[in-house]
Amino acid sequence: MIKSIFQFLDYLAYMRATLADPKRGGRGQQGQIARAIGSPSSHVSQVLSGRSHLTLEQAASLNAHWRLGTEEGRYFLLLVSYARAGHPDLKRQLRAQIDEIRAQHAKLRPQVASQTVDSGSVAPAYYSHWSYAATHMLLTIPRYRTASDVAKALGLDEMQVARVVAFLVQSGLAEAETSGGFRATNVGLHLAEESPWLLAHHANWRQKAVESLMRYDSSRELRYSGVVTLAEKDIPFVRERLVEALRSSLEIIGPSSSERLMALNIDWFGLV
Repeated sequence: MIKSIFQFLDYLAYMRATLADPKRGGRGQQGQIARAIGSPSSHVSQVLSGRSHLTLEQAASLNAHWRLGTEEGRYFLLLVSYARAGHPDLKRQLRAQIDEIRAQHAKLRPQVASQTVDSGSVAPAYYSHWSYAATHMLLTIPRYRTASDVAKALGLDEMQVARVVAFLVQSGLAEAETSGGFRATNVGLHLAEESPWLLAHHANWRQKAVESLMRYDSSRELRYSGVVTLAEKDIPFVRERLVEALRSSLEIIGPSSSERLMALNIDWFGLV
């Protein structure tokens, strides 16, 4: 599968990767590109070998031929402009634009409509301890509707869980049922990347991951830790693969019925 164009800093690398993609590559593709940009096949060969550059007009025609989206098309034109730029000041300005666009597209965004609790007095409490999010999500499972049920499942004091449930109700994140129990509402929460509570949220669930190591069930859980070295240019590619895996997993999780409570942490970070 072709990598996202926003992972590339070199338009030639993107062109070569696109031609190598079975869905777009194959025999005759170079000739189709030549016809699309109104240029001889020999010129396309020179471009792909790095001996020549596309003009901006040719790049725009190639956008249409490959049916790139508006944002992708603009980024491709920016890459071509960057490659063609000769003056250092112009090159620096174009690179700054490229880096800004890549940073925006590197951010993880919620895949479904979500509500934020990143305001007022709600966020400091909700992200202060893992029990808030755990209780919130457990209340989506029919067999966990009372503070007693939740406390037993999580191994917490019932009075502590009762206070958490009361907080969730007061904050609009849960509601009382006529049966006397409670059910979760507004479960599609998303914490913005710039949130001051993000560090606490990450720390809460990584601490729980450490605690759960003693009861690892390899039949339905996954644990992997490793330290690797790789080329600087390949770091964003690995990140994108992980993002793709996360998005695919969320597509399964979203419509799935609420039966078991699971936690998902993903880390990909530099050491030096």
